[in-house]
Amino acid sequence: MGSTISNKMAIIFAILCILSTVADARTPDDKLCSTDDDCRTPFSFCVNSFCEHKDVFPIEWQEIIGVFIIFITISLGNAVGIGGGAIIVTVGTTLFYFTIRQSVAVATVVIFFAMISGYIQNFHARHPLKNATLVDYGIVQCQMPLIALGTFIGATVSEAIPSTVIFILLFLTLLYATYHTFALAISTSQKEERLNVERKEIGVAKRVDAMLRKDERGEDVIPAVSNGEAQVPFMDDAPAHVRESFVSVVSESENITIDGEVVRPEVKFDDDDIDKRDLIHCIGAARAVYTPEEINPVLEKIFHGERSHFTLDKGILVLVPWGSIVLISLFRGSQNFKSVIGVTRCNFMDFFLIFMEILILGFFALINIVLLKRSHAEKKAYGYKFVRGDLMWNNETIFAFGILAIVGALVGGLVGLSTEVLFTPFYIQFGAPPSAAGVTSQFLGIFATLGAATVYAFNGYILWGHAIWLGFVGAVATLVGSYEVGRYFGKINKASFPIFVIAILVAASLIAEGITGVVRTIRRNNDGEDIWAIGAFCP
Repeated sequence: MGSTISNKMAIIFAILCILSTVADARTPDDKLCSTDDDCRTPFSFCVNSFCEHKDVFPIEWQEIIGVFIIFITISLGNAVGIGGGAIIVTVGTTLFYFTIRQSVAVATVVIFFAMISGYIQNFHARHPLKNATLVDYGIVQCQMPLIALGTFIGATVSEAIPSTVIFILLFLTLLYATYHTFALAISTSQKEERLNVERKEIGVAKRVDAMLRKDERGEDVIPAVSNGEAQVPFMDDAPAHVRESFVSVVSESENITIDGEVVRPEVKFDDDDIDKRDLIHCIGAARAVYTPEEINPVLEKIFHGERSHFTLDKGILVLVPWGSIVLISLFRGSQNFKSVIGVTRCNFMDFFLIFMEILILGFFALINIVLLKRSHAEKKAYGYKFVRGDLMWNNETIFAFGILAIVGALVGGLVGLSTEVLFTPFYIQFGAPPSAAGVTSQFLGIFATLGAATVYAFNGYILWGHAIWLGFVGAVATLVGSYEVGRYFGKINKASFPIFVIAILVAASLIAEGITGVVRTIRRNNDGEDIWAIGAFCP
């Protein structure tokens, strides 16, 4: 595994060397200037009468610190399945000295690269409770069109929203992320403690059971000796409820055999075939096990869809919303990109195209919700065995997931936040195993950031040199986090530790963004700039 990572990092290094020649293009946030002093921001220089941000190379010491923070945060975040994109925007504004819009645009590209890397690594991983992909395509079917809708609206209106408002939204989002991450770390730590206690109790019960089985065969039970006094082995150390029920604790793990393989119908504390992150959440949950008599053609079709990432309906689910965003962006054009059909910004046709995209995505979302409810009813009718974390797609659940999709994508498109921060804990709260929750939010995040990056690219806000090489840093961090860091913390049963580290980093990001944002806003106000001015949506 180490050699695989080394080879991939060598490829990354070669790509970075090539990227040293890439220059960042001018963005709409670049201001007019006469000299470098007019730019008044580190790493910005007056080029052709505009303040342009420095290129990738040479790298300054502040940027090295920023790269290190991004790498550590993303690697730790992916080790525990919650991502790590919550602080990228803050790192961009405080250490790379991007404008807030530039930082959000770059963050979407970095998160996109990181999520692509994570999804590829988990492509062949299976659900801990059934023979299915880790991606819950029921959630994808419900949320994908609505995420596209929220992303499109958020990235589109970001041009007009005052940067001060974006700063406030970012600060509130970081405040939420700080609270959520600390809460998740504490909750995970408590579950780890309970799991360790239960493992010890079951270990005691098994040893007592083995001792009594020997006694039933007529063999002598040799008492343990402590301080010269004989004691019944293990019994004194066992908790009361274990001493009373150790036989049931051991015997209830009855095995069944399918295709020559022993399968335990319920997840136990000592199951070693389940991801450590999932074991805490899956204990006591039944696996989806079928006898040959229970299988029917309808179930076989359902199983085929759950086992595969590539089916026609999934292809349509992905291509329609994101293909429409690309087409509408090409038709609309921007301040830096000419419309392919000659549309002028802010005329009737421009607003008509925006309205049509919202209508297309809304109608497509409605169709998918109808199909999702029909599929769920079919599963119930033909004997599908639901497992813990499978959602009951009633109107209340669809409404909750729909609101989350639109609001999460809207906020993510405006402030460059990773969907994993918002979506993963929500899925876990509904019972999804952490690995499935993380990979599902990763899959949705790929297309959420792709849609936002598409709009930002057409609007000219992405500093491509920085975005691409920081994106590769994010991809490598995801690789290292999933393979090495995640495996290490799973082995020592300390998944809560990296979550605490991320929580501290997010809290530090909250403080740093708050201070720099306030200072930047005060300076703009003192310079006579209207800090609540609407952005240049129309050229």
